[in-house]
Amino acid sequence: MKIRATKIIDLNNGLLKNSYNKINPVVFTVISIIGITAGVCIQSLNATLNQDFFGKFNEFLSVNATKTFAELFAGNLIYNLIFLLFPFFLGMSAFGFAFIYLIPLIKGLGIGSACGLIYSSYGLTGIGYCLLIIFPVALIQFITIILSCSESCQMSSDIFSALRKENIAEEIRMKLFFLRYAIIAVITLISSIVYAVCNLLFFKIIT
Repeated sequence: MKIRATKIIDLNNGLLKNSYNKINPVVFTVISIIGITAGVCIQSLNATLNQDFFGKFNEFLSVNATKTFAELFAGNLIYNLIFLLFPFFLGMSAFGFAFIYLIPLIKGLGIGSACGLIYSSYGLTGIGYCLLIIFPVALIQFITIILSCSESCQMSSDIFSALRKENIAEEIRMKLFFLRYAIIAVITLISSIVYAVCNLLFFKIIT
């Protein structure tokens, strides 16, 4: 009876863990949407910040206009890979799962704020810029963020569980974690290619 009860408990824990892992991507998606919405709303109402942003964004466009494909690609890739390090290292921590949920929120706030400021400063032209340049890249980037955060949250939970059970070798799936992050890095590389192409093709619509 004791062995049977143990098996039932293990089965229930496995089912709960699988459900948790499936829910995580949905949760991270919702958090990202909340961050984007909050960023747009906050920045659209901030007139003072809009004036400062207008000048800085024009400078940014002027600099981007002189960059080559390689420069645009490399700059965006380095930025995205550095950002990807945050969920990666949190996933390697036993308590990282408690903080990983902040990452899609911060990313969403950043993208939402940028879109809100561009719309407030440029109106319909700004919407065109967002649709042609920001959104295609942001969509791929959010896919990488959701995938990386889901993977890191699961990894961090596994490490936490393994430490509690004092059975690290059996619980931790380190190789799979690295493999999936390698795939995420490839998707990040693709997003940087899209960023460079979109900038070269469409940046003139707002200048």
